[in-house]
Amino acid sequence: MKILVVEDEPMIRQGIVAAIKQMDEHDVFGASNGQVALDIMDKEAPDILITDIRMPVMDGFELIQETCKNFPKTKMIILSGYQDFQYAQKAIQFGVKEYLTKPVGFPDLVRSLNKVTNQILGERTRQSFYKENKVLLQREWLRTIMQSQTDLTSFQLQTAKKLGIHFDGPFFRVVSMEFDQPVARNEGDHLLQFIKGSAHSFFPSEYEIAVVINVPDVKIKEIKGNFVSALNYTKAKDYTITIGVSSVVGSREKLAILYTEAVDARRQKVYFGENKVYEVSDMPHEDEQDHLPVISEEITIAIMDCLKNCDLARLEQKIDQVFQMFVKERYSLTKVHQWAVRILIRSYIELDREEELAQLDQTEIFALNNTVMKIQVTLVHAFKHLLKKREAESTSTRFNLVNQTIDYIKEHYQEELALEVLAKQVFISPTYLSKIFKKEKGVSLITWLNDYRIEQAKITIKEQPAWPMYRVAAEVGFKDYKYFVRVFKKKTGDSPTEFRNRRK
Repeated sequence: MKILVVEDEPMIRQGIVAAIKQMDEHDVFGASNGQVALDIMDKEAPDILITDIRMPVMDGFELIQETCKNFPKTKMIILSGYQDFQYAQKAIQFGVKEYLTKPVGFPDLVRSLNKVTNQILGERTRQSFYKENKVLLQREWLRTIMQSQTDLTSFQLQTAKKLGIHFDGPFFRVVSMEFDQPVARNEGDHLLQFIKGSAHSFFPSEYEIAVVINVPDVKIKEIKGNFVSALNYTKAKDYTITIGVSSVVGSREKLAILYTEAVDARRQKVYFGENKVYEVSDMPHEDEQDHLPVISEEITIAIMDCLKNCDLARLEQKIDQVFQMFVKERYSLTKVHQWAVRILIRSYIELDREEELAQLDQTEIFALNNTVMKIQVTLVHAFKHLLKKREAESTSTRFNLVNQTIDYIKEHYQEELALEVLAKQVFISPTYLSKIFKKEKGVSLITWLNDYRIEQAKITIKEQPAWPMYRVAAEVGFKDYKYFVRVFKKKTGDSPTEFRNRRK
């Protein structure tokens, strides 16, 4: 510590200086009056001033006044031969904390110096902490105040000024930028470079950075363009942001209200998606619907029919129709979520898959969806997954049904096999059998049956060359001989007789 002792009595001054030097490693200076003291203070800027009151040229109180004006950080101790209350009272008015009377005892001097030294060290510690954490303290104060949703008081604005937070204006707006994942503070700070005119920023959470912007009225449109620049910057990153912009006001007291506006504006992403800039002026006046969406039973049945018929294109169309209504009517995200869960559960029930509901995490399936659009995408994805399983099972069933039909044909091809007869054997409708058979084999069931019979006819002709052709036709199941000849020639390129003659 640098200590200046001002005393016009040389012996007293020298004694105090010598005593202080014995106490600790202090730089101690002496002066005979206030004027000499000021000259030394200009050069050395002492931490502690110990001064007598009555001195020639400039007395102690004049020196104290000059010290308060020019060296506000210097702590002062008064040294006087008078135990006068008026002296003490006047000294207190100038911020003097210690008052020593002559003759000064060494213990009293030590006590006073230690007390003042501790005050100085405490202040330096606080100043150092503030210097190192200035931005953090400012942001924490802003976070607390801005989330109050009330007008700022004059006391709060004074506190802001003490923290080095200056709102210059003349107009203000607040921007809230929300990230889709926790973002590092330095990355958030980098984004601020795009927001020209920003005064101070704070982090309401690890997913959000908010900025108070000083807005010169003539540059409002220019600042809006900067939001888009910030948005474009993040497109090359592994995260997305959504920006909410408040209105513009000329009152510092309304800053917390502006922050609320910015957050409300940003929440439009629920309906229109992320990675966009939303202004509070764009918000609809209608209140958000906070009851379960009312969807007509007709649409619900149509959705179920699409699932049953595996009609994905029409299913997506119906789902899109429903979600457009959600956006238009401003249903809350929670209620849209609940409806999506309900329609998904109903689809499992309608498709006779209730046993799978136990494996379906109904609470988590839409948990990460923070927009209506994302819920729609997730729901369609869940339906696609359901249809894939249904299709896989259908393929397996279809394969088995077709194979059963073929097995029956091979055993009974000589009989009259109408489509209705074959369908009856596998317990399905003729139309469905015809449909799945062609899907599996690539040809109609009748074509496949005729082809099989022709192959059997070729074998019979080889084994029974003396048989007349009408007998061959009847043997392989053709009751109409002319039809047999026509089908045979179409299949082989020869008539049955030509086929036999070529093999003699």
